[in-house]
Amino acid sequence: MNRKHLFFLAFSLPVCLISFGQKTFTVNNSSKIYTAKIQVAKCEDENCSGKGIVKLFSKKDGKLNQLFTSADLNFVLDKTKNPSTRMELYDEQSP
Repeated sequence: MNRKHLFFLAFSLPVCLISFGQKTFTVNNSSKIYTAKIQVAKCEDENCSGKGIVKLFSKKDGKLNQLFTSADLNFVLDKTKNPSTRMELYDEQSP
């Protein structure tokens, strides 16, 4: 094995280990103007949590419009194993 192959393996292995178990979802039906791509550290049953990223893309031109990061993103999956788009408010929370 030459150095180029060793470098590739040394670089790609940690990247593979870091991304192992990470879940990615695309949500198309929540907005008329945006598509959301959601990455979260883990999902167990219907609960997803951990470090996460939410990217909003324009449906008009496909460009990234906004990016949100969270150290502790939490959401539930619906019956089709996609992020639930139903919002529930509790007590004094506002939409």
